[in-house]
Parts: sequence; structure tokens; C-alpha cells
Amino acid sequence: MKILVVGGGIVGISCGLHLLKLGHEVAIADPNGFGQGASFGNAGVLAVSECLPIATPELVRSLPSILFSSDSPIRLRASYLPKMAGWLWRFLRSSKRSQVEHACEALSSLLLLSVEEQCKLAQEAGVHNMIEPNGWYKVYETEAAFKAAKKGFELVAKYGVQYEYLISDEFYDREPSLNGTKSPRFKYAVYNSQSHQIKNPQLYVEALGEYFLRLGGKLIKAQIKQLKMHSDHVITHALCGEHMHVADAFVIAAGAWSKKLAHDCGEQIPLDTERGYHVEFEATGDCMASAPVLWGERSIVMSPMNNKLRVTSGVEFAGLQAQPRFELIMQHENAVRELHNQKLGPVSAKWLGFRPSMPDSLPVISRTRAENAYFAFGHGHLGLTLGPITGRIIADLISGNIFSFDISPFSATRFK
Repeated sequence: MKILVVGGGIVGISCGLHLLKLGHEVAIADPNGFGQGASFGNAGVLAVSECLPIATPELVRSLPSILFSSDSPIRLRASYLPKMAGWLWRFLRSSKRSQVEHACEALSSLLLLSVEEQCKLAQEAGVHNMIEPNGWYKVYETEAAFKAAKKGFELVAKYGVQYEYLISDEFYDREPSLNGTKSPRFKYAVYNSQSHQIKNPQLYVEALGEYFLRLGGKLIKAQIKQLKMHSDHVITHALCGEHMHVADAFVIAAGAWSKKLAHDCGEQIPLDTERGYHVEFEATGDCMASAPVLWGERSIVMSPMNNKLRVTSGVEFAGLQAQPRFELIMQHENAVRELHNQKLGPVSAKWLGFRPSMPDSLPVISRTRAENAYFAFGHGHLGLTLGPITGRIIADLISGNIFSFDISPFSATRFK
């Protein structure tokens, strides 16, 4: 079968690799090549622990003050509010306790398989040495912040997530490089050993893309602008300008750019965009933690990379077109430098990326109204983590294989 995958990030490449291994003829279309979207600039955490959705009763109660606060980890540009109204309404509906537990159960079913699937794909591609089993920390300055977060830790424990609770001295014994000038800054910490880290997500995803090409896959460096559906609910071809790409099946894995293509397949998906920022500091290993660290109050992740520290931000809702606001990440610079005893070097890079965000925090991994089109997008903060397992599910869907777990929570029809 001839298959066109739209999107060259970790999700699209994973779909392509799994389909190639089943004997299909596969091309991936992306105007920027492999690994240049959200895969490029994330914190590199394979976050097995993150099955708690963003929409919870606790967050929703404080949402009005959070969205427009100058120091909030979740920001909404006022001019974008009218476009977000429908998404926000579904977000509020998703915050019911029963919905939260449904999302936890569904996400954990994927997450607990994700590292094994990731490592298997990396082994085949010869890049398994880029994955480190170093876990990650979440740290808190205040008892109030820790107690609020602990409710979530206790909930996800029901679904197989394991956290080790540390007091301040225990954390600093493990991570003395963070014993900054006003230490001990963090009074509470938790550690999840199930999570892993990729020290250079861009190179890793590019390497998987090169492996896809070695296996016989093709890369089309073009933006697919439209899918054409026949009256019998079959996609006949994809359009890129005046060029037409014909295939037997189509996989939409274009991340934050998937909504229009989903509409071409007859589906109305409430997909929006979480804008995420990062800043990188030149650094040596002895001045960084041994694993990524989430600073709870600031909602930033400090992720040690190769000879640099990458600090990633929370969330900004402003769509795909608005100009960057790098002050949202740079406002943390002084605190991060102080935490690292002023040993960090100069800023070497700043970046803005776009996460595909669903109001219920569940990705769309699904068949569609079009008989030969499949969706693989909406992974939010978990694209890197869930890419390979998503690819396997899509390959099984197309090939008619039987699943060992329920994928109905990820259906495109759940918003009807």
C-alpha cells in the first residue's frame, strides 16, 4: 500500500517507520524536513509520569486569575480569547473529576508502554545511546505548592506512576550543583525513576528520520495544504500548490498544523496551540543536575543537555501567527543563574515552538470519516514520549491488527 504521512516530527517519523516495517511504501511530507517542529526544542524528557491532564478541578477554580497574570505559567493573550472560547469551554468540561480519572487511565495505558517502544525503535536505528534512564525531579519552594501538587501525585499512583518523596537535604545530597546562593531553596522534591531523557531531541529525531530513509522511505520537502475527499468518503490525493500527491492512505501527523487537514477529512477537531519557549545557557556537567528538574512554582523545566542547560517554559495561548514574547522565559534567567551558583555561561539560544493541544489532554490517534485517512496528533507535551507507541498504533490500524489495549479514548469521534 502507498501511504503519505503528513508531518516530519517524532510522531510522523514513528508512523512512517512502523508502516515501512509492515511492507508499505511510505513517504513523509514536511516543508522543513525531519525534527524541526516541537521535536526540535523540548526538554527531552520521556515523561512516563505525566498522565494527569492539565484540566483539573483545582486548576479550573483559579483559571481566571491564572490566564492573565503577569507571572503565571499559563498565559492567554487577550486578543486570542475569542478564538479560544470553544476550546476553553471543552477544557472546563474536561475538568470534572470523572473526566480527569478517565484521562489518567487512558494516558497511563500508553505512557507505561512508551519507553519500551521508544528504546526498541532507537535500538533499531542505532541511536539507543542517546536515551538516558536518569528519571526526573519536581521541586518546590513552599509547602503550599507541594501540597497542591501532591494531590496529583497521589491520583496518578493509582495508574502505575511511582514517585519517591525527598526532603530538602536528601535532594541536595543527590544534586549539590543546585545548592545556590540562597539555598536550601527547595524544601520538597519528588523523583520519578520511570522517566528517561534524550539529551539532544533534535539530533535524535533527525537520526530516526535518516533511518526512515535508509529503510526506503521518502521525504517530500513540501507543505501539504489540502486533502481532497471524494464523495464516497475516500481521500484521493493531497495538494501542495499545483503539485498533487496520490496515495492509498493518508496519516495526518502535522502537530499544531493538523486542524485544517482534519477538516478536509470531514472531522471538526478542537485542536489549538500551546506556545512553548526555551532558553539555553552554555554549561558544563559539574554545574548542572544529573537529570531534568521541574521547578514547580515557576513551571519551568531545567534540562541538562550536552554542554548546555535548556530551560523550557510553561504555556502561552496565542495561536500560530503571533510574534514571540521571549520575556516569558527570560524572566526566569536570574533565578536560574542563582540556583546554579552563577556558574552558567552566556545565553546561546532562544526558541519558540508550538505544541498541538487538546482540551482533554488526550491525543487523537484514530480512524476518520474518510475511510483511508488516519489521525496522529494532539499530543501536547507528550509528543516525544508517545511518538513511537503512536506510530505502532497507526500502523496496526492501517493493517487491521488487533490491539492489546483500548484506544477508544483517543478517537476523533469523542467530541461529537
